[in-house]
Amino acid sequence: MLPIFAPQELSDITANAQDAHTAGIVLAAAGLQDYGNSSTTPRRPLHLLVHRRSARRKSTGIVYHAQAARLNNNDGRFSGGISPERFACGTFCRLTHGVWIASPEQCLLEMAGILPSVCQLVEVVNLLCGQYYLSPDGKDRVGTRKSLTSRAAIRSYLTHMSGRRWANRLNRALAFSHDLVASPPENFIATEFGLPPQLGGRGFPEFECNRRYDLKDSRLSRAIGKKYLVEDVGFVDSKNCIEWDSYEEHMDKQAYDWTQKRANLLRADGVQVFSLTFGQVVDDVFDDTVWAIEEQFRFLHPTVSKAERLLQHQVHSFLFRPGRRLF
Repeated sequence: MLPIFAPQELSDITANAQDAHTAGIVLAAAGLQDYGNSSTTPRRPLHLLVHRRSARRKSTGIVYHAQAARLNNNDGRFSGGISPERFACGTFCRLTHGVWIASPEQCLLEMAGILPSVCQLVEVVNLLCGQYYLSPDGKDRVGTRKSLTSRAAIRSYLTHMSGRRWANRLNRALAFSHDLVASPPENFIATEFGLPPQLGGRGFPEFECNRRYDLKDSRLSRAIGKKYLVEDVGFVDSKNCIEWDSYEEHMDKQAYDWTQKRANLLRADGVQVFSLTFGQVVDDVFDDTVWAIEEQFRFLHPTVSKAERLLQHQVHSFLFRPGRRLF
């Protein structure tokens, strides 16, 4: 149910296993042991999904989740009487013949019952629908990847889970989540800007992350050798965008030059661009930064209660807390 970091390749671990079910448990146990022995991270349980409550066991380091069986057209079986066909369509992804793992959609459904706040659930949805992956300690972005799922795929999965516990909570989080987020800071921004004030967010108008923007003038296209740019946060009903300009990705001349050229071309095409840096999102000044964004983009300045403002500050401090484990 959660990422497993094994000390060996899958083929090495499973070579001595008699069947795919045993191989899966061996892999999980090896990953759990390796992960739990890390001096920098606390030991976290392995989550296993079973098809009925009576199949749950009391085991050290393992948390069992029961889901009622439902037939579908998946092929392949686990040994030992457990098969993917006994779960709802989309619950498992097949790695190879006889080897299955819980799908991102199923992981999110289980996490909807574990995470204490909608904010945290939205952040995890953005991560799995995003284009980056984290280091094994869950604290830093270490590379890019294709999205593991999408909001559309999650909604489709939930149509098979009518009445399932936590499905409504996950559906609610989807309303504030976004596809294609490209980094942890972009995830923080998307989470905070997308949530309404009553949930600790800023309630910005509808936006998309890493949205393609087609340049209207051929002379602008010639300047960069392609017909479009990508906006970090592009607003749907207006020509406004927010660009996250991190220190790490702008340390050389080429990166700095590209950032400035990109922003200038967007402005030349009539787009209002707000450049956001880390110094503008620290706790003491972030309220003023939000006000400046609203002022530049001519958004309404919402009236919030004292309780909502306090919750906004709590959400912001949580999201941007240094050294926080992100997954």
